[in-house]
Amino acid sequence: MPTIRRDRTWLATWLQGRRRKRLAGVVEPQEEPTGLEAGLVEFYQPEAGATFVRSFDESRAPDAVPYTMQSLEESEGEGSYPEGTALEYFVMPYRTVDGVRVYGSCLLQHSLGVTVPDAGVLWPGGGEAPAWVTGYCVLRWVNYSTRSHRYFSVAGMLAGWLDNGTSGWTEGLPASFAAPPDVLRVMWSREGTHSAPSVMPTVLSPLGGWAFDSTTGHQLCREMCDGLRRMPEATMAYWLCPADGSDGVLSSLRGVFLLSFGGNYSCWTPDFVFAEAGEAGVADHQDGDWYLVVLRNDPLEGLCKVDLVRLRDEAQFSASAELNAAALTVDDDFFYDGLLAVLVLGCSWHWGVQGYGFSDRLGVWDRALTDEEILDLFNSGLGWVPGS
Repeated sequence: MPTIRRDRTWLATWLQGRRRKRLAGVVEPQEEPTGLEAGLVEFYQPEAGATFVRSFDESRAPDAVPYTMQSLEESEGEGSYPEGTALEYFVMPYRTVDGVRVYGSCLLQHSLGVTVPDAGVLWPGGGEAPAWVTGYCVLRWVNYSTRSHRYFSVAGMLAGWLDNGTSGWTEGLPASFAAPPDVLRVMWSREGTHSAPSVMPTVLSPLGGWAFDSTTGHQLCREMCDGLRRMPEATMAYWLCPADGSDGVLSSLRGVFLLSFGGNYSCWTPDFVFAEAGEAGVADHQDGDWYLVVLRNDPLEGLCKVDLVRLRDEAQFSASAELNAAALTVDDDFFYDGLLAVLVLGCSWHWGVQGYGFSDRLGVWDRALTDEEILDLFNSGLGWVPGS
């Protein structure tokens, strides 16, 4: 069976060939995906020693650390911020490709409370220029109410700059529901919300390869995933080994307000409860047990469903509840639930509720898998990757 690294090499070659043919005017018939690949939009497999992992269909790769976190400083008398102003900055690395800004799917946050009058904010220079990144968009949020943004070249960021509170900012967001950003399908390893990317902690997986380790406080996340938040019908599936004597949130696909696939759990052997939809209580849980977790939003039945299939004995545990997950729409706040949308393993992200365990092979579909497909996914899941 090919590894996902070989799959990616094959995929990159295939995409290059497609591009050459497209430029030459060659039109190829499109093959519709079948089986479990029908509707599969993202699929991730952890890699030891990496800071990020790409989806199966993402050929582009950013730098391991696209931005170095800095310590911001207030400067009295050099700006227009009154004492007591609350500032939040979000740094969004991007690469310009054929005139389009392609964002690296991460937001890096700085917070500052102004303590001096007429303050400016100094952004120190320095750091190394990343190879993939060609610029940065900086979002500014003043007193949790006013939003604006500005763009910097890599050289401009590395040179350092002063935010005097007025000049250089454009009111509003750099994207909208109707014109969303182009974002890489990349999940970053982070130790703490909005922190700089870090080396991904992993353990050996019983499925072969590696599993992501969130027992150390790390989170695996893809931000700015507004496209996933638009799906009214969807499936999220991954392999899980919960840590004994812990509880919290193991996964989510959400914005700040709009929630979906919140993997609430409690694991105190022999009790294990996964409570996204109703409560899927697991009988006779043993420390070290692995499960295929499948979460489905099914508008046709009006249900949110959770299914767990245990690796040890193939026992299945299921629950469902009334579907209350809301897809992102044009009427929602694109800042809160579009740009701040996140796909994450190891916590709930915005609420900061940690989930402790090992997880592997995360997939997202834009449809609700059938009961038969869940069993197919389990039976072929031991080493299953798209295209295998």
